Amino acid sequence: MLYSCSSKPTAQKLPGSVRNTLNLLQVDPQFVMYLNFKSMRSTDFWKENVSDSILATEQTFGNLLHTFKQVTGASISENLDELYYSNSWVGENAIVLRGVFDRNKLDEYIKTDSTYSTRTSTDGTKLYLNENNRLYFFFKDAFTICASNYLSKVNEMTTVRDTSKTGLSTNENMMRAIDGIIYKENIWMVSTEPTFIRGIFLNFFGNPPSADSLSAQTDSSALSNIEDIKNMYKKIGSISFSAKMDDNLLFLIQGDCVDARAAASLRNYLAAVLALSKLKSNPASGSGSNENIVDNIKVNVYDKTVLLEMKITSENINLFRRSLRTGQP
Repeated sequence: MLYSCSSKPTAQKLPGSVRNTLNLLQVDPQFVMYLNFKSMRSTDFWKENVSDSILATEQTFGNLLHTFKQVTGASISENLDELYYSNSWVGENAIVLRGVFDRNKLDEYIKTDSTYSTRTSTDGTKLYLNENNRLYFFFKDAFTICASNYLSKVNEMTTVRDTSKTGLSTNENMMRAIDGIIYKENIWMVSTEPTFIRGIFLNFFGNPPSADSLSAQTDSSALSNIEDIKNMYKKIGSISFSAKMDDNLLFLIQGDCVDARAAASLRNYLAAVLALSKLKSNPASGSGSNENIVDNIKVNVYDKTVLLEMKITSENINLFRRSLRTGQP
């Protein structure tokens, strides 16, 4: 039931404007994240399940979105259309925001707030600095803000032109992984760094389940040929998370492996994790929340690619919220 021989879904084409913006990000980041708030805001799923939590998100996303909402008037719920974020192992970050910004509001705001100051980049571009979080940012054009906590990165971003091919666009391995992401319109995140991929497995998937953890009613063959989680990451070239939002949310985890054998091993591991989750859902409890969510998960393998697909609906979100309130599993 968890294995499919059907054809692999076609990856959506990366828009030219997004590809060009990647010139502004680091050459070799540990991960890249993209969010298109403009496209998501128009969906029923966003209106029914996301909009209520926007305020908390803007205040907790590293204080980044709250900062720009405060000084430019652009927020997730209005005027902020796209966000690009990448980070390197040394901590250097690169941020690009696209949307409708009020530069006059910013200039007036910093006149009365001592936490902001201005300076000039190496090429003469006017830079703004938030002294509290040491975030440098500048207007690339009327609809684009670039930012980083590293002045050297900001100076580098000021020199990128429309005709440039620089930054992330020159990393062929990462660009190949980005082009392979199935859903690109709403939200995606990707990494090709082995150590970062290992961290995702240890924190997101946990340790492989043992045969003893599965009941006699579960097909224990799902555990056959599963490699140790500590070594599995070495055989995964890239891992990505993406989502397609409309009436529901279709969430996809995509692992591109070095060969078909590694993909089969990863599929078996995920199948075992799902089997264990089904056992823990305990339908007799009456909540049915875990059971509903897990039942909406599918794992497919296509040659060297493993896709874990989860369909999230308003119904199972409400069931999950009720289970949190009642304390039921």
